[in-house]
Amino acid sequence: MSDNPHFKLKLETKYSLLLIGVFYTLLAIILIVGLFIMRNFEEALWQLNAENLDRTATLLDRSLAEINAYGENFLTNSLYQDEIAAVTDADDSAALSKARRQVQQRLNALAGNNYISEVILTFPEGLPISSGYTELSSLFREKAEGEAGNAGGLPVWLSDGASIYYIRDLRRSMFLKLDHLAYLYLKVDIGGMVEDLNQFNAAGKDFLFTIYNDWRLIYSSPRLGDQDLASLEPPEKDYDMITLGKRSYLVSKGMLSSTGWYYLNLLDNTDLKRDMMQSFIILAAGLEALLLITLLIVRKMNKDMLRHFWVLKDKMEAFSSGSTDMSAFPDYSGRQDEIGLLHQEFDRMVVRFDELIKDNYLKRLTIKDSQIQTLSRQVNPAFLHSVLDSIYWAAEESGAEVAAELALKLSELMLQASSSDSMIVSAEWELKALDTYIELQQLRFPGRISYVKDIGSEALGVSIPKFSLQLLAENAIKHAVQRTTSPCTLSLTAGRNDDSLILAFANTGSVFPEDALREINEGKGKSGLQDLKGRLGLLYGEKADLTAENNGKAATVFITVPWQGEIYAQSPDSL
Repeated sequence: MSDNPHFKLKLETKYSLLLIGVFYTLLAIILIVGLFIMRNFEEALWQLNAENLDRTATLLDRSLAEINAYGENFLTNSLYQDEIAAVTDADDSAALSKARRQVQQRLNALAGNNYISEVILTFPEGLPISSGYTELSSLFREKAEGEAGNAGGLPVWLSDGASIYYIRDLRRSMFLKLDHLAYLYLKVDIGGMVEDLNQFNAAGKDFLFTIYNDWRLIYSSPRLGDQDLASLEPPEKDYDMITLGKRSYLVSKGMLSSTGWYYLNLLDNTDLKRDMMQSFIILAAGLEALLLITLLIVRKMNKDMLRHFWVLKDKMEAFSSGSTDMSAFPDYSGRQDEIGLLHQEFDRMVVRFDELIKDNYLKRLTIKDSQIQTLSRQVNPAFLHSVLDSIYWAAEESGAEVAAELALKLSELMLQASSSDSMIVSAEWELKALDTYIELQQLRFPGRISYVKDIGSEALGVSIPKFSLQLLAENAIKHAVQRTTSPCTLSLTAGRNDDSLILAFANTGSVFPEDALREINEGKGKSGLQDLKGRLGLLYGEKADLTAENNGKAATVFITVPWQGEIYAQSPDSL
């Protein structure tokens, strides 16, 4: 778990990252919603443009229908017919001149339609009669009158490159003679018509228009240049987004029912898109500024909050250094939040620990002092050794060799006991003490004790409790030698099992009773072996143990200690 990078981050960093993650998640949601709203806005704009365009097309159709009705008057009004026929039928110059003046007056009187800037009549003979000053080129007249003659009395619309004309073949309706009288030209101000209709559109001046007859351009808004018109193509759908030059347009198409013309409407939304993009940039900048302010606030909050954790850390460091006095740190007893409760619980733990130290550690010191005082009243081991040495030489001179040897071995044993104050010794030291003790017992019980051992040199440096093997030997001699007259064999072996050293001490001549065996292995009862089992637990923890078993007619005790000899508790002698 500790290898996970997440657990190596500081709490302040985790908290800040969490806040940043939440912020950017909200930011992403806002941007997605914003894009969705923008898309819906564009669709609503298209819909609004289509509705406005429908109204404009309806009004344009109505205006064109009025122009067509204006032209049909020349066919259906008998007065117009008579005056035009008089020009065609005049047989002398005076009659022709009079008829032309009447037609001229009639054309002047008819002027007044907002979108018909001029009315022109051309006759088979003579000059045209016009309400204005436009001169039609011969090429345009030839084309226009040829198409009008082939139209069977229906109007045609043509452009001379500068203006749009409504052209119609006027025939005599009286008595259905239907002979040709003249050609009617109505010069139509399509541009003015479109500009006037723009007032009905929300787009205003950004509303551009083109009109096509069989996709031949009839009219285009002046703001559309030749290069724009050359790249402008009718969209496959009823509306689409296109780019002309550096401008963006929403283009819609439709058809005028009165003429069968197609039209394209171009709505310039470049500024709108720019404004929306600027709004998004401002929104993003505002959110970034909000994030910065939030991070500053969080940083300050983190410092205020984490300051209390640093105080707790300082408390722990002081405690780990051995101090139980927390009075130098701020008092958190009045706080009822999580931080206050955490400090209060730690302070209570320190108080409890201090009480345990005073209740247990100091008691052990008192006991130790008592032991020292008791030992100081006992015989000094060096003095005892000197006395035993004197006994040895006296016995040697008197010929009491056994007594001399006993005094010598006892003297060596006392020297070994006093050579180390530690409760933990090496296996080599313990084996030397055991050899001396068994030699002493062999002098005491001549011919009845045999001793064998099998211990490799690598095990001599492992630490074991002091006099632990001697305790096993004392227990064996007590039960197998003192209570019987049979010879006894003591054997000691040592072996390694993974990270443990296992010492096996066996004796012949006695076995453990079943109840004693069960108590030893379960850690119950009171005996020297149980005391040794407890010492092993205190010194090495769960890595050490003492067990016993009966192997035939031999009682065997196994001692397990860590191979490296780790100590889990101090001995009283080391305090």
